[in-house]
Amino acid sequence: MGSNVIMTTVNEMHSSFLKELRGLEEKNKSTEAFEFRYKLEHLKDQYMSRCDAYTTCYNEQIQSLIRVLLGKKLVEEIAKAITINQQPQTPELSVDDILAAYSEAVESLKESRKGANAEARLLYTKALTDLTEHMKQVMVRKEIDYADSLRAIEKAKKAKKEADHVKAICSEGNFIWTTGLLTNSGSQLQWRSYLLRLSAWLVKMTDLGPMHFYLGMEVHQSEKGGIFLCFLSCEKRFHNWLESAKEWAISRSRFWGTPLPLWISDDGQEIVVVDSIEKLEKLSGARVTDLHRHKIDHITIPSSRGPEIGVLRRVEDVFDCWFESGSMPYAYIHYPFENVKLFENNFPGHFVAEDLICNGLILAEDGKKISKKLKNYPPPSEVIDDYGADALRLYIINSPVFRAEPLHFKKDGVYSVVKDVFLPWYNAYRFLVQNAKRLEVDGFAPFTPIHYQILQKSSNVLDQWINSATKSLVHFVRQEMDYYRLYTVVPYLLKFLDNLTNIYVRFSRKRLKGRTGGVDCRTALSTLYYVLLTACKSMAPFTPFFTEVLYQNLRKVTDGSEKSIHFCSFPTVEGQRGDPIEESVNRMMTIIDLARNIRERHNKPLKMPLKEIVIVHPDTDLLDDIAGRLKEYVLEELNARCLVPCSDALNDMKVGEVEAKGNGDVLVVLDLREDESLLEAGVAREIVNRVQKLRKKAALEPTDTVKVFFKCLDAANFGEVLESQEEYIRDSLGCSMLPYCSIPANAVIVAEESFHGISNLSFSIILIRPTV
Repeated sequence: MGSNVIMTTVNEMHSSFLKELRGLEEKNKSTEAFEFRYKLEHLKDQYMSRCDAYTTCYNEQIQSLIRVLLGKKLVEEIAKAITINQQPQTPELSVDDILAAYSEAVESLKESRKGANAEARLLYTKALTDLTEHMKQVMVRKEIDYADSLRAIEKAKKAKKEADHVKAICSEGNFIWTTGLLTNSGSQLQWRSYLLRLSAWLVKMTDLGPMHFYLGMEVHQSEKGGIFLCFLSCEKRFHNWLESAKEWAISRSRFWGTPLPLWISDDGQEIVVVDSIEKLEKLSGARVTDLHRHKIDHITIPSSRGPEIGVLRRVEDVFDCWFESGSMPYAYIHYPFENVKLFENNFPGHFVAEDLICNGLILAEDGKKISKKLKNYPPPSEVIDDYGADALRLYIINSPVFRAEPLHFKKDGVYSVVKDVFLPWYNAYRFLVQNAKRLEVDGFAPFTPIHYQILQKSSNVLDQWINSATKSLVHFVRQEMDYYRLYTVVPYLLKFLDNLTNIYVRFSRKRLKGRTGGVDCRTALSTLYYVLLTACKSMAPFTPFFTEVLYQNLRKVTDGSEKSIHFCSFPTVEGQRGDPIEESVNRMMTIIDLARNIRERHNKPLKMPLKEIVIVHPDTDLLDDIAGRLKEYVLEELNARCLVPCSDALNDMKVGEVEAKGNGDVLVVLDLREDESLLEAGVAREIVNRVQKLRKKAALEPTDTVKVFFKCLDAANFGEVLESQEEYIRDSLGCSMLPYCSIPANAVIVAEESFHGISNLSFSIILIRPTV
């Protein structure tokens, strides 16, 4: 709908409303009811005030529309008021009546102000000022607006009643909270009324004496594994807070909550503190079965000063919810009315959660307090919609908040959790699913994981390593959760996921894709399956939604699994964990990083093979692992032809085209010299890289089968390179590259691209879908 159409519609509706309103006003002239005229004026004022409330929130068109909608609603209310007007009306007030009411209200306020305390005097004075100012305006206009005058007088009466109440309460003895009861025995509980019209019941903490009796606690573990608590004196922030504690506002203006057990007379001179149902029934004569507000607010207590004083009514406030929380040790076993011995034998509790589990404050990104008025924070619903509740939860768990320090909340921080945690985790899961489906596409039996106990005996070194690393993850999460060090879990999980994706999945691609045989493929897939399943179970308390999604698909290939991951037991550490192979793999990755640094300094890309790499370390067991079980992974990752272990002590060196780099633990020496065979191997890696990128560009899935053809575009002997490197290309692509001239006449070309200047070669690659 266009802007002009909206405004035309709004103007028509607004004109219609004003016409109806004028009709009601004309109809009202037939009556002399002052009460109805007052109600009509009140509704008109209400209409305008509601409209003004939107002036800072909406543009002019929407403002007009809101005014019309509100106006039509108020027309209905006014129409209802006309029905009331048809009843017998009281005579209209005269000018003298209004002036007399003014004078009476002013004199009453002045008389009550005498002898009032400072806080009540402020309320009396403000009411007098408002009423006097209104009278001055009436005298200037030389006419009386009956409805407006009546509102001013009623407002002054209401203000006087509140000030009277404050005056009466403050003139009486004060109260203290002791042994769970409010008693009239001290000066600790005071009634305060502020100019903001906020009233509260407070406990004067400074009169309770020194706060040194509060104790903190520290958790320790005994030699036998049991946990015990050590009581310590409070220090630093908590101690300072107790020392400087002022008045505690224990009341709240709410409907739902535990009612304050205070019954007060209308003049505020008599207050009764009720400490039990039995006492309330005895004083009021009413039967009490429910202590909620709507069940006891109507109950009154006769004044002890006689029937002419009237009755005592309960104050409207309820207890602050923190006061209720602090009462839990007493209330949940109904002490002191029942279970006295049970309570006395078990009080105090082992610990107060807030003494041991301290959280910091979540602040805005600029370090300021989060404020609805300033809107200096992203809406929580927006963060969850964009990144998910699990990402938000992990972000906060991994933040300074769980170390009792402030957090400057950043939405980008939640995105980092998605990028660094959930995407690698999901990619490992997706790689498993893709290759499990590939088995069926290739005509093999559907994937079913091999039994867990059988997998623990796998001869593959990476299987052994990832199984041990998964057990270490379970042990670490259990240990940290026992001590509630949740903030240490996310960094460990990040490291585990990085190792899973960049070591196990990366180095096991051939096995997972079935290029090392069907049995080895199913062993690798089953290992990855159980690693992901165990990781999901371990992290379910931290990421309940993400792990549930993964689990619902993982459970489909096993019988008798629980319907939800949250029905599963938390994993236990079975067998040996912390295998020495974990340390060997960690050092292997250190060796790979050192070698990559040398390559980068010499502009030697990974696609260019190296002749030799020498590993120097005094530990012969480590060298045996690197040169034995882990050798193929080091050579493949660094694209080197030969690996030589050495236990001699060497320093960083650089001789000609041989360079070494160490980190104080292990030394890596690279032979950077090139020969013809190394150059051809480098070209082969470039060709394989271009084929894989072309597959991705054509949106092919890893399970999609295509034939690869090539066409030489220059005089260079491209075919000789393919022939000498055929084994590597076939292992990498799953098929050999065929010459362009052998493409069938009816072939369906999936993708084609030409490349120039690749290791001084120019060629084309064509992807053909196999013919049936």
